Amino acid sequence: MTGGAGSIGMAAAKLFLSEGAKLTLVDVNQAALDRARDALSGESVMLIKGDVTKVESVEAALYLASDQSSFTTGTLLMVDGGMSA
Repeated sequence: MTGGAGSIGMAAAKLFLSEGAKLTLVDVNQAALDRARDALSGESVMLIKGDVTKVESVEAALYLASDQSSFTTGTLLMVDGGMSA
């Protein structure tokens, strides 16, 4: 889930987790990821710092997420990250 540590991403993460999902949250903001880690501690969540405006960053996040055997059965991609002018 890109933008996973923002307000919409966190709300969605909590909902998905309540349904038993395993999540990978990607966000460019390390402080927000730290808050997400604290808020979702003990849950099935992988946190990755990444910038969706950079192809290399997206590729690295996909590689890290797919490299974790317990996170490779995903069936949903939520793109919540974006840019503002």
